[in-house]
Amino acid sequence: MTTPSEIFEGQITKTVAALENNEDVIYQFCIEGDGGCDYVVNRNDNSVTAGKTDAAGATISLAASDFTDMVQGKASGTTLFMMGKLRVEGDIALAMKLGQIF
Repeated sequence: MTTPSEIFEGQITKTVAALENNEDVIYQFCIEGDGGCDYVVNRNDNSVTAGKTDAAGATISLAASDFTDMVQGKASGTTLFMMGKLRVEGDIALAMKLGQIF
């Protein structure tokens, strides 16, 4: 089974690096539970790094299993949000732009 860290270090890093238009936004991901991790997706320089930041415009929190399901297309972010399994702190409009990354 692929872990959230492997997804961030592989698929998400490649996707973010390939995006053409840099945006002035930083996302904080807090993946919880077994296999949990924290990652920062910085659209200013299209980088993905492990850790936390206080400069995030939106912080997305969800369980590791739900994150993996979302990335693999087994669950939608919208559905997870409506069920209370995906939480957003900060600017929700920024979180809605994440479709280009996943």
